Amino acid sequence: MTSSTSPPRDLERNLIWIERTFTTRPATEQLLGPERESGTIHPLDYDAALDFFPGIHRHYNTIGTAVGIAVALAARRPAWTTQRLVSTVFFGAFTGRAVGTVFAVRSFYSFFRSIHDPAGFATAMDNVKHRLDTPSSIHAQVPVPDDQTPSIRQFFIPFWQLFTDIITPEPQETATAWGKIRTVNANQSQQSSWDLIRQSHERARIPRPDQASTSSDNRFREELTRSEEQASFDALIDKERNMK
Repeated sequence: MTSSTSPPRDLERNLIWIERTFTTRPATEQLLGPERESGTIHPLDYDAALDFFPGIHRHYNTIGTAVGIAVALAARRPAWTTQRLVSTVFFGAFTGRAVGTVFAVRSFYSFFRSIHDPAGFATAMDNVKHRLDTPSSIHAQVPVPDDQTPSIRQFFIPFWQLFTDIITPEPQETATAWGKIRTVNANQSQQSSWDLIRQSHERARIPRPDQASTSSDNRFREELTRSEEQASFDALIDKERNMK
């Protein structure tokens, strides 16, 4: 028997939610199927919902907008300016969409008045909304593994470990070894440079064997020449003395 009373307030408040949730027939069957099996919703109301929710009323807004634009374009005059034409088309689209919304709401109220068990239907809507808002149906409970059963966490690799080879720095031991090698090479190069400078300076100061013999020969010749000159000078003085 069809109820002539007004629909419950819960259905009126959830009108937009109902329109956005029950968009297709498969979605309606999936959401209202458990409520029909549990006896919350009347079977006739379930069948009526399957036929109504995906119905033509969902497109009343689009149809009204298209009709409003068509009427505005049909009413234009050659003397109209572009601004007036745009304003008329916008007004026609807005009016057509508003009229379509009114007809869609009226169709919902007609459906709510035709259901056999308004209270059960409202309860079914609340249950569906509660299931959609509760994530318990998505996240399944995982049994706690025993000692022989490997934990599920062992089969999952943390995200950051996927990039270990890329972001992990070199071991500290390797870095230290390379640092020591570079330090030793730098010290050896620096010490070798200073040693070369000192050794070259010392080599310049130390005479070679041939240079030593040459310098001694020169010194002997100088002393011999000096002795000969001194002897000649002494002989010249003695000669002058004898002449006197």
